[in-house]
Amino acid sequence: RLEDFSAHAILKTATAETSRTSPSKDRTTFFFKIIYNGGFCFDKQKTGRFSPKKEKEKTAEKEDGKKTSQRLLLTWLIEQKGLYEKISAYISPEDFTDPLYREVAEKLFEQLKTGEVNPARILSAYEDAEQQREVAALFNATVRVETKAELEKALNETILRVLRGSIEYRTAHLDPADMAGLQKIVADKRRVE
Repeated sequence: RLEDFSAHAILKTATAETSRTSPSKDRTTFFFKIIYNGGFCFDKQKTGRFSPKKEKEKTAEKEDGKKTSQRLLLTWLIEQKGLYEKISAYISPEDFTDPLYREVAEKLFEQLKTGEVNPARILSAYEDAEQQREVAALFNATVRVETKAELEKALNETILRVLRGSIEYRTAHLDPADMAGLQKIVADKRRVE
């Protein structure tokens, strides 16, 4: 129906959504976010009307993709002999955006520098069972590749994803007065492109 696509229908749905979820929510800000971010989508199969997009779901999916790339890279660094020497000029522990991943990457990079890779030693550095499970998962990420060319392509894409995620994270958390940080981000962006 044509009326389902009208501004009135969108505002009616948005008003109902804000009233249901949080009556005290500032509706003007909410509507601005909806319009600015394209926050509504038409859902013909489920409701036949406009419904708010789930921002948390989109962010979680994007975050999960970044974490998956970081996990995969850590796994490959352990499994692939000589990989560290090839990528150490491009990737550093600071490129891992999750605090736990960064900490594990620092320990792993230190071991790779000395040539004594021991994932069990890294794992045993964590006493909390949940952290141990997460660290163990970091070393067991997999992707199916059949040829060496596919592996190289997957590795290049993974490195680019990790670098882009790092640039995005540093940009979002950059102090506006930090000119050196800004210059480093700009240089990293050029290097990635």
